[in-house]
Amino acid sequence: MVGDEVGHAYNNFLTQVFAHPELSTWRYVLTLEDDNIPPPDAHIRLLEAIERGPFDAVGGIYFTKGDVNMPQCYGDPEVFRQSGVTDFRPRDVAAALQRGQI
Repeated sequence: MVGDEVGHAYNNFLTQVFAHPELSTWRYVLTLEDDNIPPPDAHIRLLEAIERGPFDAVGGIYFTKGDVNMPQCYGDPEVFRQSGVTDFRPRDVAAALQRGQI
């Protein structure tokens, strides 16, 4: 996937996984980009989040790069559960942390 735009690289990767006889039977896929350093327990916490709710995908919080590193945090799982509508408005990171959603 070297040289692809990130979205295309992920789509191509997953297309190959789903087409593979063995890989397509695996329950989970974990992706990490080369500029991310996850905490040591990230894989456990992500698995716990998947098991807690009816989610097809979960992700860790991502920080912007540059002089001011800001967390990227969009949507509210509770609003999605109630409405089924995906909301990509920025949200209050502190409140999401307090509710255990991050």
